[in-house]
Amino acid sequence: MEAAEAATLTRLRSLMREVIEPVTADHRGRIFKTTGDGALVDFASAIDAVESAIVVQTRLPAREPSLAEQCSEPA
Repeated sequence: MEAAEAATLTRLRSLMREVIEPVTADHRGRIFKTTGDGALVDFASAIDAVESAIVVQTRLPAREPSLAEQCSEPA
């Protein structure tokens, strides 16, 4: 359990640094709090927020194939 937790945290940090943070910045967003596997982000507009979410949901499955099914399922 501990090894899987450490590996998951490492992958999450990598995804935040390499995907989520740059996409957020590209869409005039600011991450001001992270909690576990979540983040609280402020955007200049609702359109920027939605566009950012779409880009993140498109890029994550390419980086993490195990997320492909989760990102394609309707909420």
